[in-house]
Amino acid sequence: MQADVTIIGAGLAGCSIAWHLRKTHKVVVIDQAETPGSEASSQNAGMLRRLGEDPYERRLAQRTHLFLEHPHPDWEGLTVSRKSGALMLLAQDPHHLEDALSHLRALKVSVQEHRKPGEIAPYLQKQAFVRAYFLPEEHSCDPKALLLGFVRGAKAQGVDFKLKTQASSLVWDNDQVIGVNTSRGRIYSDKVVLAAGAWSSQIAADSNVIRPLTPLRRAVFRLRNNKSQPLDSPWVWVDDVGIYAKPTADGFLISPCDEHIDPPLPGHSSWGRAIPSQHDLLHDKLQRYFPGLLTHKIEEDWTGLRTFAPDRRPILGPDKEANGLLWAAGLGGFGLSCCVGIGEAIAAWIRDAPTEWLDPRMVSPNRGLSTKWLTRPDGHIHRGQLVSTTTGFPPAQT
Repeated sequence: MQADVTIIGAGLAGCSIAWHLRKTHKVVVIDQAETPGSEASSQNAGMLRRLGEDPYERRLAQRTHLFLEHPHPDWEGLTVSRKSGALMLLAQDPHHLEDALSHLRALKVSVQEHRKPGEIAPYLQKQAFVRAYFLPEEHSCDPKALLLGFVRGAKAQGVDFKLKTQASSLVWDNDQVIGVNTSRGRIYSDKVVLAAGAWSSQIAADSNVIRPLTPLRRAVFRLRNNKSQPLDSPWVWVDDVGIYAKPTADGFLISPCDEHIDPPLPGHSSWGRAIPSQHDLLHDKLQRYFPGLLTHKIEEDWTGLRTFAPDRRPILGPDKEANGLLWAAGLGGFGLSCCVGIGEAIAAWIRDAPTEWLDPRMVSPNRGLSTKWLTRPDGHIHRGQLVSTTTGFPPAQT
């Protein structure tokens, strides 16, 4: 089979790239799952966050935000997002996110310092925070609806989705990537895009293309209170210690923002169940920061993988050491926030078009990356654990 572009991964990023290329290229999307968006995309809590730590993440999220302000006809009849607003709180470090605040204000994003966050989110009660910022224009999203629009629009223009198809290795001609070997045969293409989340680095590593991406497992809990919940109330994130809560119709989605290294097995799902230590961490953080939610019952729990580069910035664009190969990986937990911008950027670079709003050098897979970096086992930004990008485990002591 011959294509212009083969995209490995039918999550939000991969489907966004396919949608952005749908009118100009013959595109094939392959995924090992039975349906698009079955892995990290399906586990996304649906908060479009622009107040992130990294400036390039913020730029990508801004593109997604602008896109959702004026939905494309491919999303007709779908409720993709609503302006719920967001509360970004700091429990200990008052200066964390200061550069992010300056950046968003320069982009004319509304950010208001709020001295009584409990007035906006009553379950905070009288908890003291060193800083509280209210962003009234932030969105709560339905990841499934966003994904459906990408898939629907891409298929309408002839994009071929090959599901239940596992990518086993890249096909090479000297130093050029010319296709993908899959469980259903070989696909030849001019460009191959790795958008397979936690599996991206494994697929490339089989061809000795090593990029330091580490999959980190995190728990999410669904809390129920048996009462209707105002869905226009904001989602809340205590960023420096790591916990978020997003209102749902009958409770909350909540995570203690834990991080545990757990490379996925080829051909297997990344889904898992929360373990007792993750339940304990959630209870401790609820007690400290969201005591008003302690009476809510845990109805469901699960864990999924979020994949990071050492600088916690996405790895995007052409790989200079593997002609024909592009990356859309290392998205952490911000696949929804960044997916539209990622699709727009990758499609532009495939067409050799510039992206004035995003410098490709700063997100390149060939940028200088550390061999050691700090993970955040309990979600706290100042209690990191140093790990090696080559082994995924703490480096030996010397």
